[in-house]
Amino acid sequence: MEKINIILAKNVMYAIYALALVGLLGWFRGCSTSKDLTKMKKEVVELTNRVNTADSLLQNIDNSEDLDLKLEINGFQISKRLLYDQNAIVRTTKRPDDAIKEYDEKIEALQIELRNNQK
Repeated sequence: MEKINIILAKNVMYAIYALALVGLLGWFRGCSTSKDLTKMKKEVVELTNRVNTADSLLQNIDNSEDLDLKLEINGFQISKRLLYDQNAIVRTTKRPDDAIKEYDEKIEALQIELRNNQK
């Protein structure tokens, strides 16, 4: 019986050492900067794509009136997305669904005006 207790005591110590080593390695991996670098690279790629998209949109604009209309359309689309995503309660008598419908109507009217200006 004494031999079994000695063997168990040795093996328990090895198990504790192994768990400590695995925990230490996990802690070192968690402190690494590779995750942060990967996130930063993704953000840089996303921002570069946005800038390229904005540049291509600006190159397609012939006059400042078209630019104003496109900016206004984009503003309404952003407002619509914010209302939809946040499901915010509008602090007026309008419900968010009514505000979204109103934005859709304004966007359509501005897009029609933009098409007419480009012809």
